[in-house]
Amino acid sequence: MDTSLLTPKQKRANHIASEQRRRQAIREAFDLITGVVPNLDQRESRSEAIVLTRTVDYLLKLAKENEQLVDALSSASEDQENTGEPKSLQDAHIKL
Repeated sequence: MDTSLLTPKQKRANHIASEQRRRQAIREAFDLITGVVPNLDQRESRSEAIVLTRTVDYLLKLAKENEQLVDALSSASEDQENTGEPKSLQDAHIKL
């Protein structure tokens, strides 16, 4: 849209509408996050800082668990190569 043809009042209205859409998109994204990350309740009042902090904590926890699983899988694979017998991940004593 060519904004040079708009009056100052129309430009302001467009700006307000754009800002409202931006804020709504942010609210919807935070609602999505609270639906995925444990320990975030959609019903309780929450700040964006709390949501982001708990999200980072959760992602770090998942990364650590993933690393432990990769290590256990690697260990099980090495055991199989050495013994010729498969070792289950449960036998690898995974501590999550």
